[in-house]
Amino acid sequence: MIPSDTYAVAFFRLMAVRRKSGIVDNAKIAFIYNEVNPFTKHTCESTMKHAQDYGLDIVLNEKFDGNHEDQGNKDNVRKWVRRMKAEGVGTLIGCTWVADGLMLQEIIVEEQLDLMANMITIAPTNPSWNQRFPKNASTGKSDGDYVLSPVQWHHTQRFPDASSVGSTSEFGEDFKTGTGNYPNYLLSACTAAGVFLERAMGKTSWEATDLDSSSERLRASMRDLMESTVYGDVRFDRHNQNVGHEPAMLQILESAQTSVLPESNSKDQIIFPMPTWQSRRGCPPATYNDGQDCIPCKADRKSVV
Repeated sequence: MIPSDTYAVAFFRLMAVRRKSGIVDNAKIAFIYNEVNPFTKHTCESTMKHAQDYGLDIVLNEKFDGNHEDQGNKDNVRKWVRRMKAEGVGTLIGCTWVADGLMLQEIIVEEQLDLMANMITIAPTNPSWNQRFPKNASTGKSDGDYVLSPVQWHHTQRFPDASSVGSTSEFGEDFKTGTGNYPNYLLSACTAAGVFLERAMGKTSWEATDLDSSSERLRASMRDLMESTVYGDVRFDRHNQNVGHEPAMLQILESAQTSVLPESNSKDQIIFPMPTWQSRRGCPPATYNDGQDCIPCKADRKSVV
């Protein structure tokens, strides 16, 4: 398992590069998280430390109890979203579960909060996301699009594997053909563990009369082995933890989940900064849509509606 405190690191690296190159210049970041759930609490609190390491300015750090039906929570989240809008926050990290994550995105949509990046845990990868934010039949877009969500692994990633299971895409498509569904990260991790063990055993000399020493040699082979699997690279550190690959960052594009980070093994390019709500809804007269924002037309140029 990949620690959730690393979930946003690849994105922070990308942001640092784009800030340095002048593509983005907004360093303001906000955190909203469910403090009752141990996962969401740990994820956001540890991610704040990484944000500071990358020189980001934490202008809002708010927590609630995760009860999406409580009107007080809804009012607080709306207050925080409006504050982000007033202070020009560029990035939001929302550490939530399913129902509270849906609530957070609903309020963002209602308040038309423009962000460069919006990362929400858990909810965007749940089937209820597309139910709550359905695709527009004419545009193919959704109010749930462009949201980022970190996961352990995803079938759209691109990892090679020379074993019988094939690459990540081959493994995913074969599994879907046989079951009707894509494999989840647990099944992928277990498959990779079996492949890794098989390869380690192939590099170990066995003594039928001395299984104890053979087992020790197998552990040594596994410790020193580095292999590419459907789950990514497997490499163990001195604490016997797999540090071979990073978590995947998904982005919702046209109501579909796709991997965008790390760039080296993802299917699609991340859309960052994300388009403004005005750009997504349709630009007013005397402006044109550049795909990112509504830009005022020059004196000799007219917009076509």
